[in-house]
Amino acid sequence: MRAMMPLRPTLALIGLALLACAEETPEIVETTPWAAVSTAFGDGLFDPGVRAAMFSEAARRDLILPDALTAGRYRFLSLAEMRRIADDRRIGEVAFAVDGWPAALEIELARGADGGWRVERVAPPAVQQRLLDLLGPTGLPIAREVEPWSGGLAGRDAAGRPTAAVLLMVQGDRAFVDGGEPLPVEEGPVVAALTAAIKTRRELADDAHATYRPHVALALPRAAPAPLHVQLADWALDAGAEALQVVVRSREGTPAFVPLARRVLAPQGTVANSWRLVHEKKQLELRAGDERIPIPDAEGDLDLDALGRALKAATESLGAPEGLVLTADPSLTHGTVVDLHLAARAALPKVPITGEVAE
Repeated sequence: MRAMMPLRPTLALIGLALLACAEETPEIVETTPWAAVSTAFGDGLFDPGVRAAMFSEAARRDLILPDALTAGRYRFLSLAEMRRIADDRRIGEVAFAVDGWPAALEIELARGADGGWRVERVAPPAVQQRLLDLLGPTGLPIAREVEPWSGGLAGRDAAGRPTAAVLLMVQGDRAFVDGGEPLPVEEGPVVAALTAAIKTRRELADDAHATYRPHVALALPRAAPAPLHVQLADWALDAGAEALQVVVRSREGTPAFVPLARRVLAPQGTVANSWRLVHEKKQLELRAGDERIPIPDAEGDLDLDALGRALKAATESLGAPEGLVLTADPSLTHGTVVDLHLAARAALPKVPITGEVAE
């Protein structure tokens, strides 16, 4: 009998271990799609037990957001859209924000035999990674002293309303309008998609008896070639945009933008007093009228402070220009052009600034 005594605590410990394992996956039954989405994509997104209860195995495998983000960077917003495809199936979009950037993710919900709705499918990992890349180390440029922006990466604000600005985003060899289907970075498809998005916003404004000024926000990774944003701006104007802006991240990582001026024909018989900032043969030069003012570099790097001083000095001696054109040299990156733009804007706060492709 004495030999059997040790088995009792051992069996008790095994029983406790099994009970603990069972408690790791809670029994969650959400009887409406909204409740299921709120549970799955709210605070429970970062709880492995909740994910096990609310996502299918395939959906858990494809969902990369919880492992790629900290909970502090993420905020659930709403169920942005829901379509019925069967009595027990729904397809829609969940709206959330990362670092304050509203975004959306396509999902599919299914109702089980217990009456509970669960996430059966999420958009592929590549779609989620696209968002993460834009807000990561190699993503959108980071800039100081920029204007806050209420828009996001799906053409909607945090309340789910379409943003006034149509979002034109480029990653690699694909373009995306309002976070929609990928398009080739070609004039025809991009202009057509922008035109359709602007038309939709015009109709919404008409229905609300409001005025609408079409504008487009350009979102590019900081390492994109500098001429690309100029090319996209031209396509946006062809699609009917009347205002342009470049999307950036603030120093805190939140949504922000830099305004771009539009180039228009000067009245007949007049000559516009526009200066140009040109990067040629690894040298930055300000061309103000007949003046050619080299901007010294800082040990081989662009000296933004020197640019500011040169612009202010030229203004004092020549008067303020009507506009400043930054020449987007292919040797520069998009992020560098944004830095030049902001340095010039700080020196000439009332002067409209735009870009052109180097000839």
